[in-house]
Amino acid sequence: MPVQEISCLWEKVTEELASQIKNNASSTGDKFYSADEISSRFGVSNITSRRVLTELARMNLIQKSRGRGCVVNKSHLLKTIYVMFDDKEVPINNLGYVRAGLYKGIVEESIRLGCETKLVTLKFLERAQHGERLDLLIVQNFPEFFKKMADLISDSGNINCSCCHCLTPIRGVSTVRNDFVNGGYIATSHLIERGHRRIAMITAGDEWGAGRFEGYFMALKDSGICFESTLLKNCEISHASTAQAMAELMAMKKPPTAVFAMSDMFASFVFDYCTQNKISIPGDLAVVGFDNTSDSEIFNPPLTTVDTHWAEQGRMAVRLLAEDLPKDMVKDVVVKADLIIRKSV
Repeated sequence: MPVQEISCLWEKVTEELASQIKNNASSTGDKFYSADEISSRFGVSNITSRRVLTELARMNLIQKSRGRGCVVNKSHLLKTIYVMFDDKEVPINNLGYVRAGLYKGIVEESIRLGCETKLVTLKFLERAQHGERLDLLIVQNFPEFFKKMADLISDSGNINCSCCHCLTPIRGVSTVRNDFVNGGYIATSHLIERGHRRIAMITAGDEWGAGRFEGYFMALKDSGICFESTLLKNCEISHASTAQAMAELMAMKKPPTAVFAMSDMFASFVFDYCTQNKISIPGDLAVVGFDNTSDSEIFNPPLTTVDTHWAEQGRMAVRLLAEDLPKDMVKDVVVKADLIIRKSV
């Protein structure tokens, strides 16, 4: 069947050229086809050819070279990616929304690269650290766990590792992280732009909320608004704790007109409190969340929230694995957060 008869031309052409590179028809550093050459060879438009080049670059199979156009940049051939969630076995049907988003991206990119994924635990890694080479992707939720892992991975000569959902860069490991500070900044700035001056923050008060708080604090400062400690509420992640915090806030002589919630889950607790106490959102109280979970757009009203692009972080972690970088050349990728504006402000 001619290429022109395929519904998604760029996918077909990309698949053929990717296969050519992976099957050793080209070597790293070889000059690759230009967009015009791809158009001529496959009978496709220049727009399609440029899409193919973009996709091959995203797969780390080619890269731009000054004065030479694109050159081949062969990646490590991934066959099996071993995925570890912290130090315990996590049921695949009970990952939670953050892990589920990250894992979705990991699986999607793995399928694109033609490799499989397997969930493993720390016991597997301890057994495998002196065996044959393996590609390991860690989804980090608890920083204290990864401290135990870092030395083991760095000292091992047979573990190619990347990690997503990190708080800080990690020695010898390519990492993908949220820009929590900027996320907190753009969420708070949006409330300020809407005229709010008394903005409360609901947070768990842990290391995962620290960056978001820093962004909140910076946005207030940059707008000339004094930070008030009474507007910051550290809560347990529960309806009861959040309801108590909201009751204290709304009983203030000058209650807040807006709330920045550390997560969409906290935002849902704030919504429940407002519903039970006949507080209108956004008429009486504006609310911004964080994470852009799948439920956030069906809140009543739909929730304005910060999108941290969990799936893209998972995809990026797989791409870093494919680069198979030496431990002294690892990358630290920070994924930009975006504000999703809906009706809760």
